[in-house]
Amino acid sequence: MIDTALIRRFMDHRIRRFRAEDDLRAMKNEEKDMARQINSMLASESAGKVNIDGHTVYPMRVMRASTVGGCMPMLIDGFKNLGMDSIVSQTINAQTLTGFVNEYDPDRMMSAEELAEKLPDEIREFINLYEDLMVGVRKSG
Repeated sequence: MIDTALIRRFMDHRIRRFRAEDDLRAMKNEEKDMARQINSMLASESAGKVNIDGHTVYPMRVMRASTVGGCMPMLIDGFKNLGMDSIVSQTINAQTLTGFVNEYDPDRMMSAEELAEKLPDEIREFINLYEDLMVGVRKSG
């Protein structure tokens, strides 16, 4: 005999999970939008950071790098031509690529466009650069 109660519980659970995932996606998007606004506000006020309710809120800027679509072979060749075979395996590790790119902007002050101009010619056109603006929060001491 089929346990329809179990199936109904399963269906209810599934519907609640989908709603929760939708809510979470919406919350993440709203949080991202607020982070952009807070970053902008802190930058325009030259505040640097703000202490609220025992937490320090501060702007964070993280540069990300990825391979331009379909250009992996050319990027691999470019790194090999630069003598950087160690960064290349079957694919290029995104975190290692980001670390490599960030070495060209140790103070993290350049825009993606400015940073791209600093990259070696052999690989520049095969790398996408984009910024994630976030807000860090930590417990104040």
